[in-house]
Amino acid sequence: MLHPRCTEVQSAPDVVAHFGGDVTLSCLFPSQPGMNLQRLTLTWQKERAGAEALVVHSYYYGREQLEKQDEAYRSRTQLDPEGLARGDASLTLRGVRTQDEGVYLCHVTSELGKTSERRELRVAGECWGCCIPG
Repeated sequence: MLHPRCTEVQSAPDVVAHFGGDVTLSCLFPSQPGMNLQRLTLTWQKERAGAEALVVHSYYYGREQLEKQDEAYRSRTQLDPEGLARGDASLTLRGVRTQDEGVYLCHVTSELGKTSERRELRVAGECWGCCIPG
């Protein structure tokens, strides 16, 4: 078991989303009743090979901070504010596109320590270069 202040990266099985639909990427962190959300920092990022990760969604100082959010995710992401108080930083992504496929990282820092989780998103239902057998 890790010390409460240590970071542990947890990985879960792939998440499969349907093209054009909505998907929720789960991210849970230690919480306690009455936890101060003003001290909570949360960032969802999407990894990119050979480049800086994209900012998908951020929350700190007690509110969502979307100034640095990548344009591709504008008006498509949502957190459950009540969930944050229960240790749930899961992100809903609306209108899933094939470009959304990839690895997402959830980083949470609270008064109880740091947590990072990794989710791999796969998109189904859109067919690129499919062959129809004759």
